[in-house]
Amino acid sequence: MERLLIKYKIMKNLRHGDIAFIKEEVDTKGMKKISKKNSCVLAEGEATNHFHTITAVKGTCDVYQDKNGMMVVKVDGRALLTHPEHKTLEFTTGTWKIDREQEFDYFAKAKRQVLD
Repeated sequence: MERLLIKYKIMKNLRHGDIAFIKEEVDTKGMKKISKKNSCVLAEGEATNHFHTITAVKGTCDVYQDKNGMMVVKVDGRALLTHPEHKTLEFTTGTWKIDREQEFDYFAKAKRQVLD
């Protein structure tokens, strides 16, 4: 009897406060590169004025943004994501789509971004 082996795509999603990183291949052609010198502020805390900053420590780390505001992080090597109120996260080679946490206000019947 022959064994059938099925490979599952393992999704490694990361969370850093109100920001989620979804490991996903994204075509960055046509997107604007917003990182400079292998470092970029991904989000600023509206309430605390703290920053979520990603920095390459080995290789490169590029951040792209499309015309709708979607952001993508491409790491080739190793990068660290820092914020004064959260644990430092380590990224290895790969591409991550950035998603900001939202909440729904049932009284106003509207979505809004969670403030950090």
